[in-house]
Amino acid sequence: MGASLGALEIGILLSSALFGVLTAQVYTYHKNFHNERLWIKLVELGHTICIFHMIYFYTITHFGDLSTLNVVPSSLGAAVVLHGIIIVFVQGYFTYRIWRFSERLYIPIFSTILIICQALAIVMLGVELITTATKGIIQFVDKWGWLTFILLVLRSISNIIISGAMVYYLGISKKNAYKKTVVVLDKLILWSIETGMVISIMEFFSLILASVSHQDRTLSKIYIWIGLLVTFPKVFSITMMANINSRMDLRKTLASPGRTIPVHANTLNIAMHTEVNLDNDVEVGNETMDRFNK
Repeated sequence: MGASLGALEIGILLSSALFGVLTAQVYTYHKNFHNERLWIKLVELGHTICIFHMIYFYTITHFGDLSTLNVVPSSLGAAVVLHGIIIVFVQGYFTYRIWRFSERLYIPIFSTILIICQALAIVMLGVELITTATKGIIQFVDKWGWLTFILLVLRSISNIIISGAMVYYLGISKKNAYKKTVVVLDKLILWSIETGMVISIMEFFSLILASVSHQDRTLSKIYIWIGLLVTFPKVFSITMMANINSRMDLRKTLASPGRTIPVHANTLNIAMHTEVNLDNDVEVGNETMDRFNK
């Protein structure tokens, strides 16, 4: 029981802590972009309530009843659906930004196909969990473990494509960029690599645990896997909100003082030319930010 519920409790506690981080990101977003709509916070709140109900169901309502560990509460199915909505939305958001920035369709179209396939799989798994709760979680893994594994593979491929495309197009934009714009692009590239790496590592371990759970089919392995999965929506949402909130810091970098270069009076023409270039630096940088963040 400790190996099963312990892993689930750790995952839920970590997810709760990440929800606090997300709340801070949402507050920053609302303070800086209060005219924009934001509904993902409500979906995240719903997901948090569902996973809290799960742990309450196992540890309070059915305390000491080991047979309950194989029961699937309806909140687990609801959490799976909300989990999928959040991740599909975040991937769709980054796919849209790739299209806005690159103005090319082939990568966004391919990414969208992967997202749609994920959404369909999530709906199937969520409905199955909600409607067949009495059959047990081991029976669910026996029947639908293959689809869950495919879903995780599709998600991993989609994340790699999104991160790789963002880094690639940002790198291309550096070639003709001005100095301050290059600084901004370097930061965007670094953030894309960092967030992509964190998510890819989590996806890698999730695939391993999914494979082990499907082969082993023991409650302890399954709950370790679920404990990791409940943290995914928070991590995805935090990366998206942090990416959005970075707009203010990067625009401040572009608009920071020191745009003029002191020159002697006998080089007035050069000074004027330099001033124009630096103004263009800010203008091009803001245009780059607008394309990447709209």
